[in-house]
Amino acid sequence: MSVDAAAVQEELASRIRAGRTPVEAIGEWRWLWQRQVESELLSKQIHAELLRIGDAWLVTRLGTSEDELAVPIAAATMYAKFIGERVEISDLTVVPVGKIDAVWREWRTAHGQT
Repeated sequence: MSVDAAAVQEELASRIRAGRTPVEAIGEWRWLWQRQVESELLSKQIHAELLRIGDAWLVTRLGTSEDELAVPIAAATMYAKFIGERVEISDLTVVPVGKIDAVWREWRTAHGQT
């Protein structure tokens, strides 16, 4: 099974349209993808492919190189952890947009970005 890169990129872009930075967008999806792996909804192979597609998307959005992704990925990982500490979901096949939006506002407030 292969991943539809265009669909993944569109999902990430939809978070940009919802007001997220590229780092926040990838952080939200990285959180969900990890939860789906933990629940065995995604294989580790598909997860790795999603991460590869997400990293390539982030490189394009930030106008940087893959060698310079360490700091943005670290920030995305911090945001994903922040989400994970605040959002509990039982159905991992549905993105809990309302819950993530609330956590995003909390994240922005906590980091002086309103």
